Amino acid sequence: MQWTGSITISQNKIKQFNELIFNYDTYGYDTVKHNNTDIAMSPNLVFSSQLSWSPTKSINITWMNQLVGKQYLDNCSNEESIIKKYWVNDLRFSYSVKTNGNYNLRLNAIINNLFQVPYSSNGYNFSYIYGTKVTENFYYPQAGRNILIGATFRF
Repeated sequence: MQWTGSITISQNKIKQFNELIFNYDTYGYDTVKHNNTDIAMSPNLVFSSQLSWSPTKSINITWMNQLVGKQYLDNCSNEESIIKKYWVNDLRFSYSVKTNGNYNLRLNAIINNLFQVPYSSNGYNFSYIYGTKVTENFYYPQAGRNILIGATFRF
């Protein structure tokens, strides 16, 4: 049995920047100053680990997981424009067979998103002024549970 993992804890900030927002009321741009904001798509926490078990030389079972903290869709640190934290788990099965000579056949099956967690790992937003400031958020949802099967032949 073997366990490996990694963790990143960080703060990624922009000291100061000016946000330009198109104003449909004036057909011009409004400027909003921001100070000490989080960089878009930059979570403060990323953790991953793998727990592998090999009951025989030819069989390997690995449980993989990843936890990603909250991220902002833009550089404004707006709590209404976030990707929520998520934690996903995958399970991989490998079976290796040595054939005649130095040939090796490896069969793999991976169950991704084992617990069917609904999450988005990416997105974007767009802000404008039409009477008041409007921010529209768009997300890229990730697949639910899915299975990938493959084979590798080495010689």
